[in-house]
Amino acid sequence: MNKKAGIQLSVNFLVLLVLAIMAFGLGVTIIYNLTGEMDTMATQMDEQTQRQLEQALAGGGTQVALPFNSKDLRRGENSQLAFGIKNTESDVEEFLIKIDCRSAYEHQHENGESFDDPITDHCGTESDDDKVAVLLGGTPTGDGWTREIEHRDRMMENMHIVVGSETKSGRYTFSLEVEKMPDGVPGTAESYGTPRRFYINVY
Repeated sequence: MNKKAGIQLSVNFLVLLVLAIMAFGLGVTIIYNLTGEMDTMATQMDEQTQRQLEQALAGGGTQVALPFNSKDLRRGENSQLAFGIKNTESDVEEFLIKIDCRSAYEHQHENGESFDDPITDHCGTESDDDKVAVLLGGTPTGDGWTREIEHRDRMMENMHIVVGSETKSGRYTFSLEVEKMPDGVPGTAESYGTPRRFYINVY
């Protein structure tokens, strides 16, 4: 009797073990598929942004394009905004890209009414725990970042948005300005294209 009971327990254990392994495998497969779908969606979004930039820069009068001009982010979250520049000059040009924080308003509530409290010193192009920073790849030179673009060519790049973990909630306004440097020297820079503004909403 005990021998039969032992065999029965062994069989039950083996069945449970097989079921557990199958359930684990199924879970791994589901997670893998979901991750693949999310990666595909991210790639499609990147491709969509690239297409919109290409379409915007294809117009004869557009020299600086920013297809999306706002982002909603939480504290400690990072993201990107894409922009593009088209060289309509007669030769290869070096461009200076300047990103500036124009204004910031903290949304507070007092007696049921909201008001804006300026906190402009909490945003810029240097990251910190209590700041919203917007950066480009490479090391900035002087007032911004430089990029060389061939004649009739264009460049597309992501601005990197870094929201510190202690950043105050609010609306942060940045400007994207491009200047051409005929001699490759910042002191000779001339305004190029239409300045663009974009907004980072932190919650």
